Amino acid sequence: HLSCWLWSLTSIPLVLVLVVPALTLDSLLCHFCPLQLKGKSCPNVTSQCLPSQRCSSSRGLRGPVHILSAQGCVDAELCGSHETVTYHGVEFNLSHTCCCRDKCNAAPKSDTSLKKLLGLLSWLSIRPIL
Repeated sequence: HLSCWLWSLTSIPLVLVLVVPALTLDSLLCHFCPLQLKGKSCPNVTSQCLPSQRCSSSRGLRGPVHILSAQGCVDAELCGSHETVTYHGVEFNLSHTCCCRDKCNAAPKSDTSLKKLLGLLSWLSIRPIL
């Protein structure tokens, strides 16, 4: 009986080491929207990431202009990175911004400085020449 009691004492730390981390490694739940034109509506879809993934909000740029957006799970190594992707035959620079909480990856916000620049250019093109 003593050997059973000792076995149970030695098995408890083993269970703590093997089982408890698996219970605490909950996967993130992230908003999901496929790569598409920025501003296009997305259905309210949630995806469950693998333990090695993070929620991501991605921006596709053509030059300095933000044209594409996507949300979902990406491998943690891609967080903060840039990659070239082809969308409908056109290459874009895709950047990934990651976060580590459930549903923390809202659609990327537009650049307000770009909006101001476009507004200024529009104003300059339509104002009468003095």
